[in-house]
Amino acid sequence: MLENLKIEIKQNVPKTWATDLLPFGGQLSRLHFRKCRNVLVDVPCDEIVAFFKVQKPGFRLVINNDAAPREHLIKISKELQEQAPHMVRCKADFKSFFFDVVQLTR
Repeated sequence: MLENLKIEIKQNVPKTWATDLLPFGGQLSRLHFRKCRNVLVDVPCDEIVAFFKVQKPGFRLVINNDAAPREHLIKISKELQEQAPHMVRCKADFKSFFFDVVQLTR
């Protein structure tokens, strides 16, 4: 059982990462993209929501600021709050964005 998956590569992550990781739903406690350029670019928000829906409460997705343009991270955060306001909590600090699954549905 996977509990903590950290991806650290310097090339672009496939656009399909959210659907590629769906089979591991409920097994992950944390996924950290570090130095992965454009990890959220061209990934539709509904695919990210679907990815979060299969995670257990307490799951955390961490995306470093160098992994995606900050304005794109802000846009995705807003879209997630609109599409899944009771499921995902978004916050940021000076170097990362954090997306926490707080409950599955409301």
